[in-house]
Amino acid sequence: MMRKNRFLNKLFYMTTLVFIVCISLLASSSLGAKIPVIYLNTQNKSDTEVGLNLYYAIKKKIPDFEILADRHLAESTSQTTFDYVLLPRAEKIFENIPENYKNRLKALQAVLDDEDIIGDDKLSYNEAIVSNLTGDIGRSTNCSSFGVFNNYSNLNSPIVGRNFDWGSNEHLRALQAITVLEDASRIGVSIGFAGIASVTNGFNSNGLFVAIHDSPMANAYPGADGKRSYVFDLTHVLETCSSIEEAKDFLYNKPYTYSYNILLADENNIQILEHPQGENGQLRSYDSTLRPELTWGKSNQIGVVNCFALQDSPANNVSYFFSSTRWNRLMDLAVFDSDNPASMDDVESIMLDTANSPSSIFNSITMQSMVFSTIDRHLRLYTIPISGSHPADPEMTDYPSLLKLNPNKMLMWDSKLVVDFGEERGLYSFDGNDWSKLSGWGNVAGMIIWNDRLVIDFGQDRGLHYYDTQWHELSGWDTTANMLTWDDGSNTHLVVDFGNDRGLYYHDSSNWQKISDWDDAGKIIVWDNKLVIDYDSGRGLYSYGPGPNFEKLAEWDSVSNMMPWNDGTSEFLAVDFGLNRGIYTFHEGSWSKLAAWDSSSHMMTWDNKLVVDFAQDRGIYYFDTQWHQLSGWDNCADIQEWDSGASNNLVVDFGQERGLYFYNTTQHWQKLAGWDDVHKIIPWGDKLTIDFGNSRGLYTLDGSIWNKLSGWDDTSQIINNGNDIVVDFGCGRGVHSYDTKWEALSTWSIAD
Repeated sequence: MMRKNRFLNKLFYMTTLVFIVCISLLASSSLGAKIPVIYLNTQNKSDTEVGLNLYYAIKKKIPDFEILADRHLAESTSQTTFDYVLLPRAEKIFENIPENYKNRLKALQAVLDDEDIIGDDKLSYNEAIVSNLTGDIGRSTNCSSFGVFNNYSNLNSPIVGRNFDWGSNEHLRALQAITVLEDASRIGVSIGFAGIASVTNGFNSNGLFVAIHDSPMANAYPGADGKRSYVFDLTHVLETCSSIEEAKDFLYNKPYTYSYNILLADENNIQILEHPQGENGQLRSYDSTLRPELTWGKSNQIGVVNCFALQDSPANNVSYFFSSTRWNRLMDLAVFDSDNPASMDDVESIMLDTANSPSSIFNSITMQSMVFSTIDRHLRLYTIPISGSHPADPEMTDYPSLLKLNPNKMLMWDSKLVVDFGEERGLYSFDGNDWSKLSGWGNVAGMIIWNDRLVIDFGQDRGLHYYDTQWHELSGWDTTANMLTWDDGSNTHLVVDFGNDRGLYYHDSSNWQKISDWDDAGKIIVWDNKLVIDYDSGRGLYSYGPGPNFEKLAEWDSVSNMMPWNDGTSEFLAVDFGLNRGIYTFHEGSWSKLAAWDSSSHMMTWDNKLVVDFAQDRGIYYFDTQWHQLSGWDNCADIQEWDSGASNNLVVDFGQERGLYFYNTTQHWQKLAGWDDVHKIIPWGDKLTIDFGNSRGLYTLDGSIWNKLSGWDDTSQIINNGNDIVVDFGCGRGVHSYDTKWEALSTWSIAD
């Protein structure tokens, strides 16, 4: 598999090689600044395409990232150790990582250097493999975590803190980044270093959080034959699992080279998988029986350092000063109960605690300190400056928008189809006959229509522009957190949340008007000619306009869902506040509570009714003047409104092998198909277009008859253009339109 296969002639235990990534971004060194976020939609992309797309994205931003990576490697080890210790170990473990990750890394053979000479300012393929597998082939770390849950948390759900303590150099510190990978079913977030594969800290859109802690047993390196990579197994967990139990079932019996404590948190619980070298792992809960030399005794709170605690786990490192001191300090700080529940601020204070230096929770080698709420997927993160010196008063920065979906890449404008074909090809329009290139810039961060103008956030430090017959710059700022249009009753404005501590603005066609210094809003909607803004992070829910009227609607924020709801007589603001706070409506200056249940899976309006999938085995209901249960099934995959011409229907993909149904007030439930977990549901006139995914094809329902439009599925994007639909079928298949027959518009695809 690899070019070099040198004999392993000596053992080496490396304590500072900490590079987990073959593709990386420069991070800011300023206090409170955000590190870069790399986003990739992996849907319809092969493993090779995922690997190369990430590589090229980073090269465009950081042309010399390979120099930084190679210099980090050169400062961390010697050429001899690389050739005779690290590379042979990596070769053996590489063969046992899941095939899809292996293929992503193999894609780099085409673009990385051939010579394995560390310190030559070039990154070779083998150097990238060794770097990705650093966690499995040799290092020692000190990390701490703490979590609180149930009614000992003020969210009544888990809040977890995690400190990531690794020795580092300036090149590694400059490579800190967050990577977000989205596929058709979930989004995975890796916190630490940008890359295509490995995870040491991260979470997914289901609320599952994972973090690794070394738990040394003072054993010699066991040899890598037959061993798996824990960093790639954690990546697999984030891409496939939703709960602690699912993660444990995958991880507990895997053969790894070291011993670990793996912190696992989901929407309900926090537990530690203690995984001794050569043994099966066991879950530790807050009330588990511990070894006699350890005590805890804290309800609904749990801590973890670099030693095992379960009675049946091996005795290791318990008396080691750095572990025992941090364990005792966490126990002293775990002071919460139902009358004094912990907040995210409280957990942040624990993770930044510096008592008992040098064995403090937050110490000189803490690279990253984070707090995560599993119920609302809210992340706070501190990252060490490139200088390596912590500020006097370190602070965490909010990252509220990591799970937002990929921006639109195809839309209709001025009777033309506009498609972003990616960075290599650019932005094009199609008038029904010919393609016209609008811009050489592609891979845009956002597209929207405003007052008949095409507005593009080009991202990558290129700015926000609009196009009528030529381009006009709206702002040098880009990579916006939110962008929408707002009709205040007299004019339609462009609203932009510029994020990155720049503020929230609207453009009135002449000038920018500042709404608020706050940005990175969790949600922004238009209701009753007003903007409604969920500012997150303890700032509250506000309305703005018409005019410069700013009103605080609620202290609660970080809402689960909110939307306008017209019941046929009045326009209400409907808000699912989540976090066991309930669903409310706001009208004429006052709130009315509709339900104590919240944290809904879906919320929408249909036939002047408010429809809520309450999830958690509670069912789907609608509300007119009271609640009516539609179905005992919930946690549905998708809900859409569809007017068939004969009736206004609610179309529900119930998922979980339950099938696709529609509901109306006269016929009630009718089963449309036994297939479920469909890829897309698109109402198209009085027809319904379904991409059934899973190699099943694209169909249209016309009345009661299914017509197969194409054997292709897992489409990249579909838009309804009135008389026809436009479908991007993805890589190698291109963009097509359909009215009564297919017409190929382009062999290129958004997903290329």
